[in-house]
Amino acid sequence: MNRSSSIRICKLMRPPKLAWLTGNGPFPTQGYINYLERINEVNAKIDDFNESNGFKNVLGFSLEGMRAGKKRRRNGTTVLSHMWSAWREVEQGHQFCLHLKEEKRIGMMRKLVRYIGHQMTN
Repeated sequence: MNRSSSIRICKLMRPPKLAWLTGNGPFPTQGYINYLERINEVNAKIDDFNESNGFKNVLGFSLEGMRAGKKRRRNGTTVLSHMWSAWREVEQGHQFCLHLKEEKRIGMMRKLVRYIGHQMTN
């Protein structure tokens, strides 16, 4: 395989408008539709695709705008929640948060540029 002409796919973000995390507490509104499982399924398929093409540690954005809480599940994993201060629409309500604030988006771009630069030199 020619590694210089290959494709890698980044995992999807899980914004509060589409994916409600257990660490967030109860759903923000009655009738809220939680697409978390669907997004997780797509991210798993993205992982499978990347691995089948020989790339195990591909940059992903699935944890952007989130934090690991102090609570732990019985199996020892941490409970994830959204970091409300990272989302532009937080003042409208948690259920409207879809876009990260500029400083977070800039951080994502820096990660992507570093990842690409590292991959080109290896």
